[in-house]
Amino acid sequence: MGGVISSFSGSSGEDSIVARQALEKKLADREETISVLEEDLSKKERECTTVSQDVDDLRKKIKELEAQSSSALDETHARIAILQDELKKGGDTSSEQLRSTKEAAAKAAQDLDAAKAELVALEDKFKTLEQEKQTIVDQLAALKTELAEVKEAREALESALNKEIAALKAQITEAEEKNQSLQQAHSKLEGDLTAASSAADQGKKALTGTEEKYTTLQQTHDKLETDLAAAVSALDEQKKALAGSEEKYATLQQSLDKLKEESDAQLSSAKTDLTQAEEKTAALQQTHDKLKTDSETELASLKAQLAELAELQNKHAALEQTNQALEKELGELKEKVASLEKSNEGLKTDSSAELDAAKKEASEWQEKHGALQTTHDGLSSDLEAVKKQLAETEEAQKKSSEEQTALLEAAKKETTEVQAKLTSTTEEHATLEKKLQEQEAKLNDVEKQAEEAKANATKVEEDLKASQAEKEALETKIAGLESDSQNSKESESGLKTKLDEAEAKVTSLEADATKAKETETELKAEVEQAQAKVTSLEAEVQQAKDAEAALKTKVEEAEAKAASLESELQKAKDAEAELKTKVEEAEAKIATLESEAQQSTDAESGLKTKLEEAQAGQTSAQAEKEEALEKVKAAEAEKDAAVEKAEAAEKEKADAIAKVEASEKEASEATGKVEAAEKQASEAAEKAEAAEKEKTEAAAKAEASAKEAADAVAKAEAAEKEKADAIAKVEAAEKQASEAAEKVEAVEKEKADALAKAEASEKEAAEAAEKVKALEAEKTDAEEKAKTAKSAFSSALEKVKAIQAEKKEAVEKSEASEKATAEALEKIKALEAELKELKEKQTNGTAEA
Repeated sequence: MGGVISSFSGSSGEDSIVARQALEKKLADREETISVLEEDLSKKERECTTVSQDVDDLRKKIKELEAQSSSALDETHARIAILQDELKKGGDTSSEQLRSTKEAAAKAAQDLDAAKAELVALEDKFKTLEQEKQTIVDQLAALKTELAEVKEAREALESALNKEIAALKAQITEAEEKNQSLQQAHSKLEGDLTAASSAADQGKKALTGTEEKYTTLQQTHDKLETDLAAAVSALDEQKKALAGSEEKYATLQQSLDKLKEESDAQLSSAKTDLTQAEEKTAALQQTHDKLKTDSETELASLKAQLAELAELQNKHAALEQTNQALEKELGELKEKVASLEKSNEGLKTDSSAELDAAKKEASEWQEKHGALQTTHDGLSSDLEAVKKQLAETEEAQKKSSEEQTALLEAAKKETTEVQAKLTSTTEEHATLEKKLQEQEAKLNDVEKQAEEAKANATKVEEDLKASQAEKEALETKIAGLESDSQNSKESESGLKTKLDEAEAKVTSLEADATKAKETETELKAEVEQAQAKVTSLEAEVQQAKDAEAALKTKVEEAEAKAASLESELQKAKDAEAELKTKVEEAEAKIATLESEAQQSTDAESGLKTKLEEAQAGQTSAQAEKEEALEKVKAAEAEKDAAVEKAEAAEKEKADAIAKVEASEKEASEATGKVEAAEKQASEAAEKAEAAEKEKTEAAAKAEASAKEAADAVAKAEAAEKEKADAIAKVEAAEKQASEAAEKVEAVEKEKADALAKAEASEKEAAEAAEKVKALEAEKTDAEEKAKTAKSAFSSALEKVKAIQAEKKEAVEKSEASEKATAEALEKIKALEAELKELKEKQTNGTAEA
């Protein structure tokens, strides 16, 4: 019986503890797997939300594009009708505009088709993500069910082990009580044997005829006494050894209790440190959120100030362009004055020559001279008017220059103020970054304290393992003592057999005494009493055997329970293997999702590259637009020159009419000038058409820039969404940290009463600390990503604002250029009409001459 108890308490107890530890480890791993799957599920939900938002945005965008397409189509039809009317009048310019309008409409239709295709792709992706989300939800539900089953199995195993331990303790107590009762019976048997020996001595004195038999009986009695003394001595030694073992057991139990108390104290201290660290982390998080909010507010104000600065810079650039245009017009006016002065000098020379010729040729030339003098006076008055107009223009230019200088000074002043505000904000931002670094240093100190607490917990775990080893050694010694007790019981059975033999001999002596003397009858009665006592002892021994058989039955039942627990453990292992398979599948899905995230990151990089290319294209479009504007201005200058030349030709025509004899010469000169003017007008018209074409190209490039700006806005919105996802990840990490802390506290409360539970609690506390540390690292990475996304969003927003401002300015300049071109065309048409009239007058004058 002792061997069975020893093997059960030694091997089965250790196996049950190992099995329980394995189950608890599996529970922890499955809880971690479930938390990972829950995190993946939350990520999928956020991705689904993002995709649904993208789908809604794309639908809105498609509606807007359809509305724009319909409005553009209406405008196109209207413009086509207008252009058809103008085509009848104007020709190639209208056909070019019609073609550009059709291209714009086709481009808008292509954009609409591309947006629809993108919407279909996003809807497919949304459906795929929904299916993956449902799959993960099903897996999570299955894992939760399996976790509940494993928890129930663990609780059943713990309950069965506790019941078995209680039953074994009761059996040990019962065996000790039976051992004590057997010792008492043995002592009573010794007293009975002593009484029997004294009765035998009396029978020896009374029965002299049976001395030989009595001598034999005496020898047998001495042998029994020797065996009994040896058994008593062995029993005393066993009692001493048992007392020493009990003392050692009590000492070890006290050491174990002391170690438990110390481990509980250290565990509570570590828990307190962990709570303090969490409180510090929460305080640091609040401070970080506050600093983050303040920095965002300041960043918004800086954005507003930068927008104002950009607007002022745009105004300044517009004023500079206006100033340059006015300077250019001033130069053109100066050139006109110089040409007029040169023409005046030429006319003076011509008039002097004509006066000399009139004096030489007679009085008929005096009339011509009078006419020339009149023409000269008219030219002089025109020259004075031009000089007066030039003076007024210079005065207006000076006034405009002063106004521009004042505006420039005001803009510089505002720029200086904004730069000062920006400098102060930068300093405040540096101060905030310094505070954030200090808080990060404090957080590192807290992490070091958590690592020290973890080291203390590891030390406590080692002490608990040492106490477990001492407990196992003590159990081994107890098993040895039980084996010795079993041996003593077996020796007691041998003594009992010898006692039976002695009783038989006493019976024979009683028969001899009955035959010999009456005193033998008394001895027989005493022997019968001893036999009755022996019979009662045999009954007690039989009861002990029955109890031993019952104990063996219980041991067999315990072994059967252990076998069933092993089968349940095997089932748990199989379930764990299935869970591992599912975890590997989930990890594969996670790797797929990470690959998709990498693809989205690559797509974002491509979008950034496209944004840069769009910005470069916009810059080139702006340069081309400025060149087109300069060409338009040059065409206007050439148009003005043509008008002036036409006016000069008009004056020359009047001179030709006044001059009778020199009309052919002057007519030929006027004809040459008119042809030059016509050529210049034709060149001006061609340049105007080229300017109109360049204006159309600039408008197309402006539309492309607008589209690229819209793409940049979409990218900025995507960056903002990524920022929101990063913030959501930070919040999820904080939530997981709080949940992990709650789980640690619950596990510590549940497992503080046993050695294995304390070890599991220490292990889970260490895992929770590692999770908290990992979550802190993830939170830091997410914050850095949020900052990067925020910076990228700010820069993209500023670029978008600049692009929009440039687009607006380009549209305004394009409208002004169109207006100026229309005016130039009208002036050219008027000039052509005047030239036509001049040719008719010239023809009439030639005919009259």
